[in-house]
Amino acid sequence: MARKRRNNEAPQTGAPAWMTTYGDLVTQLLIFFVLLFAMSAIDAAKFQEVLISVQDALGFMPSGRTVSPNDLYGGMPTPTDDEELAQRDLEQMMQVKALIEDGLEREGLEAKVVLALEERGLVVRFTDSVLFDLGRAEIKEVGRRTLASIAGTLR
Repeated sequence: MARKRRNNEAPQTGAPAWMTTYGDLVTQLLIFFVLLFAMSAIDAAKFQEVLISVQDALGFMPSGRTVSPNDLYGGMPTPTDDEELAQRDLEQMMQVKALIEDGLEREGLEAKVVLALEERGLVVRFTDSVLFDLGRAEIKEVGRRTLASIAGTLR
């Protein structure tokens, strides 16, 4: 049964009061997710510019002479030392790669193993089913020879 209105009550117009708060919440969530999406594909150069801008606005910009890590700790490696170490590591990895390739060629397995120098180091990938037959857990004899060849070089 419908409730009767009193004659002196005006009918309510518009949305209920809670809808205003709910609408604000949904709008803020939309803004938050748009911001997350915009930041997910950020360019490193643009990020650096934004970081400098924020630091400048907050008063964190360096000015005058600052203390370098070498002043604090003494013998910390300089960027040139780091570059020299990286160059030596690269040369050593190239030598190891050449030794492994030679060993694989002697065994006739060069087509079954792929060696690649990547940022993380020397990566060894076994192609096809070099180590195992499909559905089997025992290492094949060819796989044992391949692993022995690579392990001997790495030792």
